[in-house]
Amino acid sequence: MKIITRLVIVLNLYLIHLNIVFALSTSKIREVTTTTTTSGSSLPTSSPSITSFDKINILLARIVQLQPTSSPSDYSAKITCDDPSILPYVQAYVTQDSTLIVSATTDCDVLIRAYTYQKIHIDSVSKLTMTDYSYKGYQLALISMGDANIQISNIGFDLAEFNFFGNGSAKLSGNIGKLTIVSRGKGYVDATNIATPSVTATLTGSGSLQLKSTANMNLSVDGTGNLAWCSPKMPKLVEKLRQNPMAIVVSAFAAFGGFLYGYDTAGTFFGALLGYPSGDFLGRRWGLIIACLIFSIGVSFQVAATKLPLFVVGRVVAGLGVGIISCIVPMYQSECAPKWIRGTIVSAYQWFITIGLLVAAIANNGTKDIQSYACYQIPIGIQLIWAAILSVGMFFLPESPRYLVMKGHIDRAYQSQAKLNWSTVDDQNVDTDIKQIIANRELMSKYGSGTYVDCFKMGPQKNLLRTLVGIFLQAWQQLTGINFIFYYGTYFFHSSGIKQPFLITIVTNIINVGMTIPGMLLMDKLGRRKILIIGAGGMLVCEYIIAIIGTIVGQSNETAQKTLISFVCIYIAFFASSWGPTAWVVTGELFPLAIRAKCMSLSSASNWLWNFALGYATPYMVDPDKGNMGSKVFFVWGSACVGCLLFAIFCIWETKGLSLEQIDYLICNSSPMSSAKVNSALRAGTILEDDLVSDEPKHFPKKTYDADIQMPTISGLVKTTNVNVNDSTIMAERL
Repeated sequence: MKIITRLVIVLNLYLIHLNIVFALSTSKIREVTTTTTTSGSSLPTSSPSITSFDKINILLARIVQLQPTSSPSDYSAKITCDDPSILPYVQAYVTQDSTLIVSATTDCDVLIRAYTYQKIHIDSVSKLTMTDYSYKGYQLALISMGDANIQISNIGFDLAEFNFFGNGSAKLSGNIGKLTIVSRGKGYVDATNIATPSVTATLTGSGSLQLKSTANMNLSVDGTGNLAWCSPKMPKLVEKLRQNPMAIVVSAFAAFGGFLYGYDTAGTFFGALLGYPSGDFLGRRWGLIIACLIFSIGVSFQVAATKLPLFVVGRVVAGLGVGIISCIVPMYQSECAPKWIRGTIVSAYQWFITIGLLVAAIANNGTKDIQSYACYQIPIGIQLIWAAILSVGMFFLPESPRYLVMKGHIDRAYQSQAKLNWSTVDDQNVDTDIKQIIANRELMSKYGSGTYVDCFKMGPQKNLLRTLVGIFLQAWQQLTGINFIFYYGTYFFHSSGIKQPFLITIVTNIINVGMTIPGMLLMDKLGRRKILIIGAGGMLVCEYIIAIIGTIVGQSNETAQKTLISFVCIYIAFFASSWGPTAWVVTGELFPLAIRAKCMSLSSASNWLWNFALGYATPYMVDPDKGNMGSKVFFVWGSACVGCLLFAIFCIWETKGLSLEQIDYLICNSSPMSSAKVNSALRAGTILEDDLVSDEPKHFPKKTYDADIQMPTISGLVKTTNVNVNDSTIMAERL
């Protein structure tokens, strides 16, 4: 009986409330348009005009949409309902204190057009949307009492105050001079897209509140909720560069070793084979320093030589240094560079090679008319400058953390990775990176001890296939015929009747330098496979055209000469942006850690061996008293590019955007033809972290998406630290 009595009392009070509201509504100064519809049909309505309202009080509705109006007289509140029978319960009017009152039902939607207002009171609304309000000099205040889903976008106010007492969610964006947010319920509030120089936030409930960090923040927590803030959004590239700046600087500086390659010299084949003991026993860092010392000794012999024997000895000694550098630099870069930009950074090694070729050509041109020993001492002696820069710089750079893990120096590996990450050894990202390297090393140790024999064992890790791919990739790079242009270009252009052939050689070197840059920038966008395939196709077309024109039209025709020069330049552009840098990128990241230095030394030695072989054989192919092939030699290079194309299609895995440990997983669980699918799965997070250290084959969905998302690792998860703000301990998340 008591319960029934209380219900009767509450019902009477509610009826009295309705009567009072109805009486007030008939005597108000301002009214608004009220429209009800059913199944798209309109009912009779009244439409008295209103002049303004400064506050909005929404008691009940389903969906409320606020729209701005530039005209102070264009105010309205349009209500649409599913059922016309509820019309008597719908109310919308303006009180004497300029407050718009809206009381509908859960089956009605409200569209409000307003010029400015001071406060919005939301009591029970399913959804509120508010877009494109921007009124300087005004303030916005919103109170949400129910479970509304609030979407506020692109607003602009000097002051804004949001009070959330219910359990709904809110997503806010815009520019606010001073922002105040109070969350007392269980709802989720996302204000990370509000730009403001000052924010005051209070969290007393059990909900979640996310903000964008700013210079002036006053935060208070007195509850079980989660208060978080994130840094302002930056351009994606800038944000990524800020994540690992030291790693990028370290690996990019090592590319300077390409300058020494660019001069080319004897003894490089054996130097490349010495890259394994230098890189594995001395370390990547000290191996480069010792290689620079050996190179400098050889250069000093050449500068001091006035007789041929000492000069030849100097060439061989310097070649040993260059060979070691060509093995260790791409390996050191790959092990230190962040995975999202590794291709670009390792490509920089090839870029410095092209710069070295250009500088050497310019220096030779500038000293060719000197009638003394200085004609060769100056261009050769310049090399000491580049060696000094590289060796001194390496004293200050950290050792490769992967090399340190391989050697069992775990503590030093943590220190090195911390330097590369520009953080501390206690950083969770550092801990995760090192643990993944350790787990991968332990997995790979199951299949071999890391000897030369292991390089030629197939097994689950496909070491034999990897080794052969690295060796033949460097061989095919030389077989494209690029060094014919740079070694014998002057002779070829001269024999073709072209005036100033040396100037043309300088131009081709400039093209080589300039067109390497697009390849660097696209390396981590298009991917290794696509770049190699496109480059091989472009080169073979150009070389066949050169051969056909030179054979059919002849080389004495002026038009034919210009055409030859044009297609030679286009051919160089294709090489410089594809096979030039990509060969070093792929070989630097292709091999397992235990045998990486050994396989890298074999592939680098292959490059130098074919470099020497083609340089030695070319005169016999083109000299008038020998092969006298002339332009027909490009049939040979074009046919070789057909082999390059097939090799890229059937033998190259797509490794863009993956860590070296992920690449091991990719190769073990895919073929080159299917690698793009597995690559996408790894980068999109379809393959979990635990799979990387499992030796069981995995199966993947037929369709994956090439999303530009890092694989979810521990380092990619939200980090938490305890932060004391206003004597309250809160959970600060780095988003």
